[in-house]
Amino acid sequence: MVKTDTDSAIVNLLKLFALWDIIILAHKYNSIALYYILTERT
Repeated sequence: MVKTDTDSAIVNLLKLFALWDIIILAHKYNSIALYYILTERT
């Protein structure tokens, strides 16, 4: 039982790290898009 618990905990940690990677990438691309939009308007 302990092995499956630790396995699921590791899987949850991996999911969390993947989610953070996606959030960081999205934030980078959003800031770049915002920069281009702002420079295009002026």
